[in-house]
Amino acid sequence: QDLYYTEYIQRTPAHEGAHDLVEAMGAAGIALAVVTNKNEYGGRLMVTVQGWDGRFRSIVGRDTASHYKPHPAPALYALQALGVGPTEAAFVGDTEADMLCARDAGMAYVIGVTGARTSDVLLMSGATHVVDARGVDPGARRRINTKSGAETAFDATGLEKVIEQAFAATRRG
Repeated sequence: QDLYYTEYIQRTPAHEGAHDLVEAMGAAGIALAVVTNKNEYGGRLMVTVQGWDGRFRSIVGRDTASHYKPHPAPALYALQALGVGPTEAAFVGDTEADMLCARDAGMAYVIGVTGARTSDVLLMSGATHVVDARGVDPGARRRINTKSGAETAFDATGLEKVIEQAFAATRRG
């Protein structure tokens, strides 16, 4: 486990566009949290390595809340720290554990990003929206599980095609 912290995390790059997204959301005054199945130390280390210290009001690891993902406890813990309810929040993740955690916490928007999992797996696990990290998922628009679309969508990749998909998934798109 020491090798994980001293070597692997130190060399783990952020997803393309993540730095710009974190900066833009911070500048817009959006409260941010990290919910990870790493332990809290590992989550904080990852934030530091990415240069994001001070950007997240809460970092919840597998040892922070009473349970870890896929249980809703870590998401609810983060929401409490941010002072917002689940109907006012969006959760972005890329695994079944992320989708189940957010869905069971009652999040308004559960956004799955493909790459680690397919859009079908993310949707079956509770995603309300799916964005293809490669920007080549023409079916994403029709697979949104809300009847009238979302008021807001955001992107964690910085890829133009993904941003277009996210915008098209909103009521205004």
